[in-house]
Amino acid sequence: MNTIFKNLILACGICCIFSSVVFGDSSIKRHFDRDSNYTGYSKKRPDDSTTKYYDRNSNYTGHSHSEDSKTKYYNSKENYTGYSITDPNRSTTKYYDRNSSYTGYSTTDKSGKTRFYDKKGNYTGYHSDK
Repeated sequence: MNTIFKNLILACGICCIFSSVVFGDSSIKRHFDRDSNYTGYSKKRPDDSTTKYYDRNSNYTGHSHSEDSKTKYYNSKENYTGYSITDPNRSTTKYYDRNSSYTGYSTTDKSGKTRFYDKKGNYTGYHSDK
């Protein structure tokens, strides 16, 4: 797996808030690896298109900013790490590193669960708001 996808999976938490109040917030996504181990969370700000990512110990690992169908990713040191492009008609997102090399994709089902795959199509984990 290359860097942006690793960063996404790790930074996104796969990215722990220990408060049930926070997990009840629909802007919170809990992150799990392919074996369903909790790895962290992400929180989308309701007032803009910024999402912040945290590991399972609630350490900040980076953020993303979305404009239309493109999202740019940054690590905790504010370094640009890559981008993704979403096709809303297919509920699919493709990920690219900062050099525009393809790194993998994700799909989101109707329940809001997003499953991640590397560039070879291997399942790597998921995000869920439940």
